[in-house]
Amino acid sequence: MTAAGARSAQGRPSFLFRLGWFLASPVIRARRALGRARARLRPARSRVRHRWSPGEASALAPLVWTNARIVREYLHVRASGNPGCDWVTWMLSRYSRDSRQSALVLGGGEGWLERVLARDPRIAKVMGVDIARESVEEAARLAEAEGLSALISHEVVDLDRDEIPGGPYDLVLAHDAIHHVRDLEGLFERIARALAPGGTLLFCEYVGPSRFDFDERRQAQLDHALRSLPEKYRRLQGRRGLATKGHRTDPAELAIRDPSEAVRSDEILPVLRNSMTVLEEIPYGGGLLAPLLFELILNFEDGNPADDAVLRSLCDRERALMESGELGSDYVVVAARKRADGGNPP
Repeated sequence: MTAAGARSAQGRPSFLFRLGWFLASPVIRARRALGRARARLRPARSRVRHRWSPGEASALAPLVWTNARIVREYLHVRASGNPGCDWVTWMLSRYSRDSRQSALVLGGGEGWLERVLARDPRIAKVMGVDIARESVEEAARLAEAEGLSALISHEVVDLDRDEIPGGPYDLVLAHDAIHHVRDLEGLFERIARALAPGGTLLFCEYVGPSRFDFDERRQAQLDHALRSLPEKYRRLQGRRGLATKGHRTDPAELAIRDPSEAVRSDEILPVLRNSMTVLEEIPYGGGLLAPLLFELILNFEDGNPADDAVLRSLCDRERALMESGELGSDYVVVAARKRADGGNPP
């Protein structure tokens, strides 16, 4: 760390760190106030649809932690033990061994997962559903452009209230979609009805605190990790100075901007266990990396030795915290099936 690092030799925040906080805070407060005022003018469902329209989703995509190859390889190892094998490939190898299977993708956005499945020789047809009509239309366009439209169909579906179209399905998959659902009980019931006998639900989900409302201990872990970073990696975009907090999401503001975001995320696993038979749960990590690297990931260049080394050290830090029991896994990869008797556990 340079002399202008996060903390001085006496343990106090450095001058530049405090200056970044001073310059950034008024701007951040003003932007939040303007965003809240605009967001309140829209009904909740309209806000959700807008938030996950192609333009909004594309703006968010570069900011998330998984954009770095080092982070993806760390997660692949957690899911499959192999840095080159992602969770989808791994779970399909375990739970999709027959041919001519049908698959449903929940909250598929612009359809990347539908297209991955359509290229798999075991999958005969794929249905993709999403709440945002613009995203569904873009998914259909991309499928046609890649010559996959004969294998993939799409529909606009609100997972909180609509029945699942088509089926029965041998596989139902979701990637970061279920944590946007408020009616978890109803969703898992609808998934169970849509599954074929022996069919499997596979998902990778955020299951941490709702609205990312972390407690003081987590905040302290994140702040400590942030202060360990050289200033280069703490820069916020748009001349907003340096990040001063390891966790920079305001739960109240988030609820206004996107009422669906992590609305009942910490209840996903308990509700699932009460609704279906869980075959496998794989702790995926993310308790440190996901909130810490949000937006800051733009300061890292894939393949840059120094940047990759910092990311590896953060992955090692998260792994050590999890192994010591000081940090749980905010993300999980799960396989589940409907109960043989169709009922809930006693």
